[in-house]
Amino acid sequence: MDSSTRHTVILDLSNELLGMIFEELKASLRGSNDEKTHIERTRAIGNVRLTCQRFCSTSSHILLDTVTVEMNLLSVRRFLDMSQQPLIAHGVRTIRVLLHYYDRALAESLQIYGFHNALKIHDVQIVYPSRARDEIEREIRIQERYETDRRLVNIQIGQLNYGSFERMLRSAHDIYRSFYEEQEYLQKQKLFSYCITRGIARMSGVRELEFCDGKIHMPSIRNMRRPDKMLQMMIAPHTWFESVYHGLKSPPSEVIVDLPLILGEIGVQLPSLRIEVLLNKSNLGELNQKFLTNLAATMTNLKNFACIQKPEHRYDRRAPTPLSIPGYVRAMLDGSNIEEIHLYNYPKGGGCTFDSIPQIYWPNLKRVRLGRAHFHSTCLCRFLHGCNPVVFKHLHIREMILLDGTWAETLDILRRSNLVHVTIYRPLGGESSALSIKKRKEFNELFRTDTSGLSKATKYIQGLATDNPVMEVV
Repeated sequence: MDSSTRHTVILDLSNELLGMIFEELKASLRGSNDEKTHIERTRAIGNVRLTCQRFCSTSSHILLDTVTVEMNLLSVRRFLDMSQQPLIAHGVRTIRVLLHYYDRALAESLQIYGFHNALKIHDVQIVYPSRARDEIEREIRIQERYETDRRLVNIQIGQLNYGSFERMLRSAHDIYRSFYEEQEYLQKQKLFSYCITRGIARMSGVRELEFCDGKIHMPSIRNMRRPDKMLQMMIAPHTWFESVYHGLKSPPSEVIVDLPLILGEIGVQLPSLRIEVLLNKSNLGELNQKFLTNLAATMTNLKNFACIQKPEHRYDRRAPTPLSIPGYVRAMLDGSNIEEIHLYNYPKGGGCTFDSIPQIYWPNLKRVRLGRAHFHSTCLCRFLHGCNPVVFKHLHIREMILLDGTWAETLDILRRSNLVHVTIYRPLGGESSALSIKKRKEFNELFRTDTSGLSKATKYIQGLATDNPVMEVV
């Protein structure tokens, strides 16, 4: 065929254009939640890579932008194998360490393990009635189906000590114990941290290290009738929230300290560190000064730091209380390169949040988000004086409790700071504590956004209004 009449095909495009097309394909895919979106995007790019060698070479770098690793041998091996694939590893931006764990007492005792799983099955039935009441108004037959499933589960609970259920329990316990032994092996001499460090060192594109606890997946009544689902529930690791909820041993939290330190020791400086684990072990608050000094020295290039201690079940009385770990946080923030700080539900027990933040000058700090904690207005003022007014423009405060002074004075302090973007949601403490129910509603309205996207309090802080709105209510 004459080259002048030949039709252009996709393979005639340059590698740069092909890469842009595949990036648009990945961005266009959406799932019902973040997890399903990630699965859909990974599957799509995986299919693209199988098309031909050129498609593979131009799309491999966008296959995975986030890699999750758990504390078991299979997950660690997969992570290390992936880190040795240059085309894929080059595109990874975030390493997410999922800190589920296996409990020693459950691994060593079949009796304790069986009792624990019986309680989990019982918990499913306790949660069931509230779910059923919501459904019964829409469809009566759903109630009947759940009742049938529930009776069958009750039969299984009655067979916990004999029959087929006992064989399933023993088999599940053997698997659970093997996972626990793997976990203990990886914790010896910080083997897990060293393995993850070795993999990250091969990935030039990694920018963020994230520690997370994951979500509790409560099995449904219907799934409890299936042996495979029952077995999956029994061998599943525990979240840190469950360690208190079910009275288990405190989970190992050393990796949160060891991994950043080991990374810094080999010269890997990640600009972002995010901790989304409900800390309920006091060792992070008891680090010696020498260790904290070494940790601060290795995190000098840290730009973004987040410590979000948010319980999954906010109103549950058994939810563990977040700890105040000021030494750890101060070590992480003791650097002039910090650009973003996000602290949520920290510290607990009435201490001021700003006591955990070093009193230094912040030339590059751009954004601060604080939530569900306490603060003094004087500490806020001192903190703002340490920020570069040319750079620091974003402050977001959510459900913060004012320990002294008034919110009217706090708005005046923020007004003088020349902030461009300020959000205050549900302010607590201060003069609001003495208001009547009616006045309290009026007070809360001052901090709710209107059609312009700004609240009355924000308008005053930004200089768009002359009168302090709090004075009109108090």
